[in-house]
Amino acid sequence: RPVRHQPAIGETHPSACGLWEELADAPGAPLSRVRSYGSAFDAIHPRTVRRLLDASKRRRPRLIQLYGQNETGPVAVQWFTRHSAARADGRRVGIGIPGFTRVRVTGTDGRPTAPGTPGRIQARTRGRILTYLGMQDRYDRQLDDGWWEMGDMGYRSRLGALYVTDREIDRIDSEHNLEVEDALRDRLAQGARA
Repeated sequence: RPVRHQPAIGETHPSACGLWEELADAPGAPLSRVRSYGSAFDAIHPRTVRRLLDASKRRRPRLIQLYGQNETGPVAVQWFTRHSAARADGRRVGIGIPGFTRVRVTGTDGRPTAPGTPGRIQARTRGRILTYLGMQDRYDRQLDDGWWEMGDMGYRSRLGALYVTDREIDRIDSEHNLEVEDALRDRLAQGARA
């Protein structure tokens, strides 16, 4: 039976992108006309990126990923093609948005870390909120000399790409919990298809 709507553009949060994976093989190919996907605020599992791009019959579909939070808006950006998605690292969330944001990673001493060294992710952006209504103390705790605490752990590469490895609030003794989550998700999906 034909699909009533076949969008050319799709945008949602990363967790919803994961739910869209089942549409990749759905009858009527509802994602076959998508030329551009957008996902905001968090990293996307590499398998999800590959499945969504492969579902499109367009010649060069793209998936644009923005990393940020409600308080900052997007602070880092990257995009995927079918070719780049095949070798994507699910923890890489891109680079600071030129002319708009800067990102850095700091150690326990509050100083920027060397490339490849994990620490706390901070952003300086013109899109940051001005306060939390009625909670100025909470807002002030999020700032470090104009740098906003993102609440995530990660590192930057030598070329400045930002990698998110964990969330500060649920961090355990591994530095790469989210990377383990990506690997488990891929393996579980492979087992389900076998």
